[in-house]
Amino acid sequence: MLGGQRVWQTLDRGENWTAISPVLSPTGGPAVITAVAIAPSRPDTLYAATQDGLFFATFDGGASWLERNQGLPFGPDSGLTRDIAIDPTRPNRVFIQTTNTSEQGGRIWMTSDGGLSWTSLDSGIPANLLVMSLAVDWRAENLTVYAGTTRGVFSSIDLGMHWLLFGQGLPRTIVMGFQILPKQGLLVAATFGRGVYQIPLAVPR
Repeated sequence: MLGGQRVWQTLDRGENWTAISPVLSPTGGPAVITAVAIAPSRPDTLYAATQDGLFFATFDGGASWLERNQGLPFGPDSGLTRDIAIDPTRPNRVFIQTTNTSEQGGRIWMTSDGGLSWTSLDSGIPANLLVMSLAVDWRAENLTVYAGTTRGVFSSIDLGMHWLLFGQGLPRTIVMGFQILPKQGLLVAATFGRGVYQIPLAVPR
């Protein structure tokens, strides 16, 4: 699965591709898709974010797409959504980040109803930081959310009510991307210009 101005799908490891969405930018202009994700427990449910600040969902494998921006402070001048994290067992529960400033209205958001409503989760992250990446550790019932910012990694175990600086030994630099390796119990963080780090995660209870 990949995005340009449309979402494209391949069923033969890239030999052939089929568009499964219309042009998602309302103007048909240069606003490309910045993130796309498939629900692990329901592959016909997908979510996509576009460069011009819109968020879309399909629940029928791309036959129809719905705007799901209600409550999100997104628009042409907002930051980019780069990461979409979908609950492995609850396809309507989704976390996203945006490179908005806190003054633009929020940087980390969660929906439990497939995007019909959204809740901001980042009030405890310092207001002067941008959130560049997002990861969720789903292994425990009380999940952990990780935010990669312009000054290191923050984590929350209570859905954003409190955030703590995370990762002893990790430089306080821009964290551009995450990958959680659940079997190994590791969080892998890619930084801007300072290398890639792996950080042990707490054993889930």
